[in-house]
Amino acid sequence: SLYFADIADDTRLNIADVRLRTVFQRPDGKKMELDILAASDCGRILAVEVKKTKEPVGMTPVQDFREKIKVLASLHPENQIIPAYFSAGGFTPDALEFCRKNSIGTAQELRLKGINA
Repeated sequence: SLYFADIADDTRLNIADVRLRTVFQRPDGKKMELDILAASDCGRILAVEVKKTKEPVGMTPVQDFREKIKVLASLHPENQIIPAYFSAGGFTPDALEFCRKNSIGTAQELRLKGINA
């Protein structure tokens, strides 16, 4: 919750393992990729999509991300998945609302909230 707005679980994570560009498959064989998977020592996994474009992210990318989260959760039923989306260009209003309704944390800048840097 320090980095992303609207994270449902605001308990601090003690990150034990971070993986970049993790590839996995749906049951039908389609390959999917997540930019960051950060596993905590308590079994929660922070799954982050990163878009560094200047344009706001729209509905299709956030819906695709939600599908990736569902597949990841089915592959790791013993873990709680915490989804988050970073978009340097922001989000369209409908995409931001979709993220809020689906408990996907959002961020548009790289800094800690409440900390002056």
